[in-house]
Amino acid sequence: MMRIDYELKDLPLEAQKHSRIFRIHRFIDAASVGFFAVIILLLLQSRGFGLFDIAVLLAVFSGTSLVLELPLGGLADGIGRKPVFMLSIVAFLLSILTLILFESYWLTMLSLVFMGLRMALVSGTLAAWFVEKFNRLAPEFSTQPVLAKNQFAMLMGQAISSVAGGVIADFYGSSFIDYGIGKFELPLVGAFILGIVVFIYTHFLIIEDRHKIDLVLIKSGFSNLGHIIYDSGIYGFKHRFILLMLVGTTCTSLALYTFQTFWVPFVKPMLNDGYAASIIGILTFGYYSSQAFGSMIAAPAIRLFNGDVAKALAGLTFICALCLIGISFTTHIYAFIVMLALYTLFVGSTSSPHKSIFHEHIPDDKRSTLLSLEALMARLGGLVGLLFIGYIADEFSIATAFKAGTIFIFAASFLYYILSRRIRNISNH
Repeated sequence: MMRIDYELKDLPLEAQKHSRIFRIHRFIDAASVGFFAVIILLLLQSRGFGLFDIAVLLAVFSGTSLVLELPLGGLADGIGRKPVFMLSIVAFLLSILTLILFESYWLTMLSLVFMGLRMALVSGTLAAWFVEKFNRLAPEFSTQPVLAKNQFAMLMGQAISSVAGGVIADFYGSSFIDYGIGKFELPLVGAFILGIVVFIYTHFLIIEDRHKIDLVLIKSGFSNLGHIIYDSGIYGFKHRFILLMLVGTTCTSLALYTFQTFWVPFVKPMLNDGYAASIIGILTFGYYSSQAFGSMIAAPAIRLFNGDVAKALAGLTFICALCLIGISFTTHIYAFIVMLALYTLFVGSTSSPHKSIFHEHIPDDKRSTLLSLEALMARLGGLVGLLFIGYIADEFSIATAFKAGTIFIFAASFLYYILSRRIRNISNH
């Protein structure tokens, strides 16, 4: 049986080095995106775009990543994770540069197309590379603890850059207007610089031995895309465990994506408008840092359920639903902060158990594509949630929309409980 309760120092030296390199990578990469995420809605509003205009722009962003998710995940299986990830950084830099230099609606849309391309390229690449190499270097150790630490590093990167982005916009945004850089464009400069750092770090420190880059192999990777996608899709939907995980991902994403979209307008009436960007940045810091610390409670939760990872996942997901109900009843900023911290803490705790179960049931040659399939289902759930729960928010209230979202999180919890029973039945036989 693989070891779950261990420290980094217990791993073989090469596995320790591998984990440290990737953890730093996660932090820097997430920090570059955090600058973008915290100000994008405020930036679009500052340019005079209405709510419908913004909805269309975000739909283009989501649609681009949705359409390209599987083909590009399959490409990573065909030609290698590292080259595809580095292409994602190029798309990110193009997106940020376009957003800084141009303000028109159509060029802003082009920028979000590039960002959607980035999201499609990045999923199922280095995450798959990390797991495969870790399994080779430390086959007797479970991936759950290291995945939790990777998630912690990623979320802390997003958290720190989010608060930094809000503070930069509010307190230094007017300093560079003479240079053509507006209040909300300035944090994007930080995102661009960090994007270049990620590119250099990836080039020199992420070593992928499985694939060698050459034109013949690249052409072969593209020509095999259809087969890779079809084969992995059939495998994913016929495999009972993976199918349950995919449906669970869709249900939780339906609620979680909607919460990510509506929590800012939900809390904004409780805030002082003069420092909205800074306060939202600080709340976003809390949002991500609480998720980061949540990843640390996954292991104790698993021990509480006697090592049953799936049952722990079911319990933690159930608590997420209860916390979202609590948020929907808040009307004061302090109550909202407490409930937001609890909600994101338990959302963070579900990630590594989910990933650990998923990785244990997928083969290496389909790993990137199946991870992209999972990301596709997550984004599909998110789009459905934005339409369905977004309609409820518009017609009734955001609080009512949050309550509707909890139904789907409860459903996911039930699916993970069924998954636990199936895993236990197989183990008993």
